[in-house]
Amino acid sequence: MWVLLFLIFAEPYHVDRIEVLKIFTSHRDCVSEINRIKEAQPHETTLACIPIKNAKSIGKTFSGARRLSGHI
Repeated sequence: MWVLLFLIFAEPYHVDRIEVLKIFTSHRDCVSEINRIKEAQPHETTLACIPIKNAKSIGKTFSGARRLSGHI
C-alpha cells in the first residue's frame, strides 16, 4: 500500500502541514498521480509516495481519522 502525501512548508526546513491525498495499492499508480498533478503543484510544497507495511489495519486507522478530523 502506498500513501500520496502533500507536504506544505512554512520555511525552508519547517513543515507547516502534511495532507494525505490518496491511498494506492501500487507504487506505479502513486507516481502516475504525482506526474499528473505536478504542473499545478504550488511552490514551497512537495508530493511523496510513502510505502505502508502491514496495511491490513491501516484502513481502519484512516477511517477513524476521517471521522475525527474530517480532513483526510
